[in-house]
Amino acid sequence: MASEAQRALESGAFYEDDQRIGYEIELTFVFERPKSQPRKWTLNTKRPDLDKLVRAVLDGLTGIIFPDDSQVVRIVADKRYAKDEGPGLAVAVRKRRD
Repeated sequence: MASEAQRALESGAFYEDDQRIGYEIELTFVFERPKSQPRKWTLNTKRPDLDKLVRAVLDGLTGIIFPDDSQVVRIVADKRYAKDEGPGLAVAVRKRRD
């Protein structure tokens, strides 16, 4: 996670050491559907738990994208099975200054 975040930041500076800045994060976790699972099951209600996935991402981005994960003020996250794409993770981060 951390190496991908650093690679994404190489084109420009995003990190700011300012505790007044908040961050909004959108996460989409895409998993392969187990072959044993019936097609009629559309929701990914299996492990890993979504809150643990989010925590792992926040830990990986701390110190690279934002100074501390306590600065994250909004999280939108979902997990689903892959349809026409492979498994992976999509992350969007926005700074918020009110």
